[in-house]
Amino acid sequence: MKTVGSHSSSPRLLLGMLALLLILGLVTAAQAANKAAPHKAAAGAGAGAPYPQCRYANSKIVRWISQEMPLRVYIAHGTSLDDAGADPSTGAPLNNSDNTAGWPDLVYSLIKSPDGLSKLHVADGYSEPMWQAVAQGVNQWKRFQNDGLLSFELTDDPQDANVYIFWTNHFVGKTGMALFSNDIRGYTAKHLLPYATVINALNSGNNALVENSLRPVVVQLATTENIAAAPVPISLTKLQASAAHEMGHVLGIDGHSLNRGDLMSVYYGNGQISPNDAATIRYIYHNNPDLIP
Repeated sequence: MKTVGSHSSSPRLLLGMLALLLILGLVTAAQAANKAAPHKAAAGAGAGAPYPQCRYANSKIVRWISQEMPLRVYIAHGTSLDDAGADPSTGAPLNNSDNTAGWPDLVYSLIKSPDGLSKLHVADGYSEPMWQAVAQGVNQWKRFQNDGLLSFELTDDPQDANVYIFWTNHFVGKTGMALFSNDIRGYTAKHLLPYATVINALNSGNNALVENSLRPVVVQLATTENIAAAPVPISLTKLQASAAHEMGHVLGIDGHSLNRGDLMSVYYGNGQISPNDAATIRYIYHNNPDLIP
């Protein structure tokens, strides 16, 4: 039995089927190509964006100026400020976490004293691999030297530095009591000067005024963690991340990003400079500062 009309439309049907097969073949080939080749990121994807928390007191930009560069970073080989002096009213060490404003003057007095640093002890829990971990963390920011934004170098001479990294077994508050949070890894202290005042002094040739006003930037890093239970040496991975984080503060990122994936969040991201961190440091150094360390 013949189907009515089946033969009369066969050429058109065959052409339609061939066209459909051709289309399906092209789609299948495109799908295969998509699986084989990596997708390209859309333009601007992953570029990051500055976070507003980078500004001091929510409005002011803090950064180093070219006259201060290259910065010289001194990483102490375990030296602790724990016994550098005590508050006469509380007995707490002067390097307590509530006295960060006093750290630059404390270190300034030590480096100006002939034996100021030599009398200090090595922090409990310190080991030399920790120094290497910190150096690696600090040097993450070297990549921005290629942008011409900033420059710094490590120095072994404490008399030749303007950034100092010291160590502590654990942080204490103004009463001398230990801070028991499991993730307090470091603090950074800066003495800030008005940019306009400094530039006016430099332009008038009054370099001595600037030199006498400057104070070192001071970082302290913890050598141990889990102090509420049984203190153990902090892992080198965590230490590297905390050193990179504190160096971000040193360079001018004042607050903490609210994006936990950023190095400059309180969660340290994945321990690496994120696109947002990169965009933020570039933003800071492409603008005139209000304050300088």
